[in-house]
Amino acid sequence: HQTGASKIVLENVPNLLTVGIDRWNEMRRVLCNDLGFVIDFAVLNAHDFGVPQNRKRLYIIGRRDAKVIHPIVDYTPVLPRKTLRSILEFESLETSSPDDCNSKATCLRH
Repeated sequence: HQTGASKIVLENVPNLLTVGIDRWNEMRRVLCNDLGFVIDFAVLNAHDFGVPQNRKRLYIIGRRDAKVIHPIVDYTPVLPRKTLRSILEFESLETSSPDDCNSKATCLRH
């Protein structure tokens, strides 16, 4: 509240909801009661959103204004999932020869 932030996004370990339940309950109390935020939270896996990493994290979003907060679980993961290969477009490198090496990525292919 001291910063005047009207929106927040927080990230934490999913165990905060189980092992750290007392800490989580205190955090919710402060965010909602003391600071006036309406919050939503969900455990999301970065892999479901196109990140090449299998990493679950607790995400907490909040607003202090009168606008509606959309539940985090309403956000659809990126489908189809992209592979690192498709992101870096290695397909175009398959036909290159060692003589064509003009970048580190191309040279790594050979």
